[in-house]
Amino acid sequence: MPDFPLSMLRHSPRNMRSVGKDDGLDELAASMRERVARGQPPLIQSLRGCRISPKKIEIHAGGRRLSALLRLRREKVIPASLPVPVELDRPEDAVEISMVENQMRIPPHPYDQVAGFRKLAEQGLDPDRIAQRFGARAFWVRQRLALAGLHPDLLDLLKRDALPIACAQALTLTADQDRQLDCWRQLPPWQRDAWQIRRILRDARTPVGAALFPIADYVAAGGVIERDLFDERDQGTIGSPALFAAMQRAEVDRRIAALKAEGWAEVIECDPGLGWSRHARDLNLEEMACAGQRGLTEDEAAECHRLLAFIRETPDPGDPAEERDARQAGIDAERRLEALDTLAKSGVYSPEQRAAGVVLVLYDPPGSLQVREGYARRADGPAPSACADAQDSQPGDAGSGTLPRRGIPPGPTVLRRSPTEAGPTPPRCCNRSPPPRATPSRTSSAAIPRRRCGSRSTS
Repeated sequence: MPDFPLSMLRHSPRNMRSVGKDDGLDELAASMRERVARGQPPLIQSLRGCRISPKKIEIHAGGRRLSALLRLRREKVIPASLPVPVELDRPEDAVEISMVENQMRIPPHPYDQVAGFRKLAEQGLDPDRIAQRFGARAFWVRQRLALAGLHPDLLDLLKRDALPIACAQALTLTADQDRQLDCWRQLPPWQRDAWQIRRILRDARTPVGAALFPIADYVAAGGVIERDLFDERDQGTIGSPALFAAMQRAEVDRRIAALKAEGWAEVIECDPGLGWSRHARDLNLEEMACAGQRGLTEDEAAECHRLLAFIRETPDPGDPAEERDARQAGIDAERRLEALDTLAKSGVYSPEQRAAGVVLVLYDPPGSLQVREGYARRADGPAPSACADAQDSQPGDAGSGTLPRRGIPPGPTVLRRSPTEAGPTPPRCCNRSPPPRATPSRTSSAAIPRRRCGSRSTS
């Protein structure tokens, strides 16, 4: 096959491609530039053209490659005298050859593409280096390498077209190959879609948004953030749960210490499984009257407006399944709005009220923290010294005055007696039988209020 100087080559009007001629031209030029930098010829496949004159050849097959070569010439990466292999055709065959080359082209199968990138990685090339060779983004290469890390059985299914590429991409949420395979097998055939796979793999993971502290501190401490490489909207999940739990606990302790520094007499951490009213009743607390509500600062109000605007753009629950993942960001925004609303409605208390007041803290790992200020001991309640902070004693210890994190609030211990053991008669409320149920008369239609299904009784 003869070689011709690059300066002799021109684009041919016989080339069938007129739309999208420059698609992917940047990547192609970058790939050629990388080959030249390694001392290799820029072209892997030769061009085809027709000789129009002794010093002019029109290229009808390989127009994008010629455009990339001309760009490198303008950038002075290659000289105008660079020899280019060109296979010459007759002018009357140029249109047919151009159509055959463009229409008979078959893109590679996803499995073959993944296997090829895996072989390059096994040669010791990192994603950045591979991206330079192909003129692609390193992120795009990492996506293909993530697919190459699937379980061998899943790759075999991908090869046989039994695993859709969208499901394969969703399975890369975890690097554990056994978990990938279990996730795929536990789903019935009619539920094997990308959304269901992501739902299962994300259920046991903690989102980055659950952090009570700046997530940059977690990364600086060596924490790993796992991201969905095929969803640019994904905020990421926690990949180092032990480190994250320790930093969350440290942040909770810091906030409790800050509340103490504000002058509150007691800060009690309670069981997150129970409500505020239950804790107030068990600890014999009552709410104090506050001077007013805190409100929001200018920055907090601006954040509220941004969150509201974001929520209005979030798809409704009735949208297709492929848009469901985007709603998680809307859920996180709503949670933040609730937190700002609680902050705005929090009361303002005087130093004297704080000196005698109680603050309840509910922390439910991995990332739910609630604080309720403005309680006071009732006049007939226990002495403040009996209610130590959750940080000074273990939950549930005798005399701690705190509620256990899970279970029954502390109280008098009740021992179970054997049936033969004598003892005082239990209180009447403990052995009182339930009142007999009233049996309405068959002839009385007013005894049983009748209502249609879906209606609400007003009695």
